[in-house]
Amino acid sequence: MFKIQKIIDPHQPLRFEHKYFITHPEDLAISESLVPGSFTTSFKKRQVNSLYFDTPDLLSYHQSMEGAYYRWKIRIRWYGEYYQSNCPAQLEIKYKRGALGGKKLYPLKFFSTERNQLKQNLIKQIHKQIPPHLQTFFTSLDWALSTSYDRTYYEHQLYHPVRLTIDSNLKTSLLVGQSRLSQPDKLHPLHIIELKYSPNPKYQSVVMALGQILPTPPTRFSKYTWGMGGE
Repeated sequence: MFKIQKIIDPHQPLRFEHKYFITHPEDLAISESLVPGSFTTSFKKRQVNSLYFDTPDLLSYHQSMEGAYYRWKIRIRWYGEYYQSNCPAQLEIKYKRGALGGKKLYPLKFFSTERNQLKQNLIKQIHKQIPPHLQTFFTSLDWALSTSYDRTYYEHQLYHPVRLTIDSNLKTSLLVGQSRLSQPDKLHPLHIIELKYSPNPKYQSVVMALGQILPTPPTRFSKYTWGMGGE
């Protein structure tokens, strides 16, 4: 069985991620009004697409639901239109060690998402571009969920490692048991604010102050487990 500890780089800095789950328009308006005072736009708004993989018994899903100390998610991520030919993408292994998290990224120079694409063809193009030590593990996985959403990016004006994103128009599509790729079409009427920062103590006061004025408390939230119907 795959052990996430084997790929964790002990020298890679980990970070906290606080997520704020917003369903009421008035709460979103309050949240967005707070951003200009402390944050500046760090990147243009864009569509984020992800294709999540899991074991046949959905180990990653169950680890997330149970809040396991060591847990992981593996996905392919690309930007812009959902269906593309030969676009740059990346395989991401996102892992948690308690409250802290990190990511290992593996670039995919050529990645194609075609309408009704066969699962085995998509997996073959990924398999050819990932390191040998991941290939055996990856072939034991199956696709589970596709997602797409719009993301706006901000960074703190004084403390640049403190970053904030706002996600909207989240759409999902279950792929468990499916042989062909489909575009996410189930719309979820919610917004997700993510506050990301390093565990350096000097950022704690900034994060605590922001958390006190946001209209909702932080919560555990995963787009993957949400899309799979678990949250």
